[in-house]
Amino acid sequence: MIKVFKSKKNPTDQEFLNEIQIEKFDNGIFMRYEIYLNNNNIAIFIIKNGTDYIDDVEIFEDKNKHKGLATFMYNYIEK
Repeated sequence: MIKVFKSKKNPTDQEFLNEIQIEKFDNGIFMRYEIYLNNNNIAIFIIKNGTDYIDDVEIFEDKNKHKGLATFMYNYIEK
């Protein structure tokens, strides 16, 4: 018998997401989204121009991971 586990939904910290600020830089080759929390850079998302996917993600500290930031940014960038 194989036990089937229900997949857990990714956690979302809405308070955390309400506090972040996003700055977008586009140099014609790639777009870089820098994420700030309390004026501290906490993450970078990079998309190469002409593609429809995020090429690189870096969340700098573990304390900012698993709060829904990546999902939030994917949705933000798609819009």
